[in-house]
Amino acid sequence: MFGEVYDSETGLPVNALEYNPWRYWFRVSVGAAVTAGQVIQYFNTQPATGTRTTNMPSPGAQFPQSWTVYVLGMAIRPAAGTTPADLILMYDNFYVQIMVGQNKIWTQGLMHDFGSGGGMSGQTTLNASSIVTNGTPNAASIEPFPVPLKLSHGLTFEIQIICPTATTLSVARNIDVVLPCWQRIPA
Repeated sequence: MFGEVYDSETGLPVNALEYNPWRYWFRVSVGAAVTAGQVIQYFNTQPATGTRTTNMPSPGAQFPQSWTVYVLGMAIRPAAGTTPADLILMYDNFYVQIMVGQNKIWTQGLMHDFGSGGGMSGQTTLNASSIVTNGTPNAASIEPFPVPLKLSHGLTFEIQIICPTATTLSVARNIDVVLPCWQRIPA
């Protein structure tokens, strides 16, 4: 699905003997009232005590020492039960960017540019509440980055969902960001 990944330092292909496939995820609960200019941040902070909002080994914007992670793409998954009206509001009002290092924008796009690759599918009349999706529930609907993003220890990163205008959703929602990747963890 994502093709061959090459190590930028050695030029050698990454393979499953040295790297393993993984999906890092981070969940944020977004209130129903999203204020103008609000930035929803992912992968940058420790999760609250007693809750599991991420599977990052050390959430705090970077990976442990001697780890190397190639991020192949990004999926955004609004919570199950998201109404068509709320998804349309998110599409119309939210955009997404990946920040790497000291406030460098690595990539940016509209929320619908980052299909979920999983979750629900369905139909709606827009008059009655129905199931709605952010992409086909198929991993192939996650569009790969043109070049994988290489993250290693010491390089900070953060995903941001930004809402430039005030938006009111029907209820508070969880929005997950999922990063399919290859990772090398030293033995």
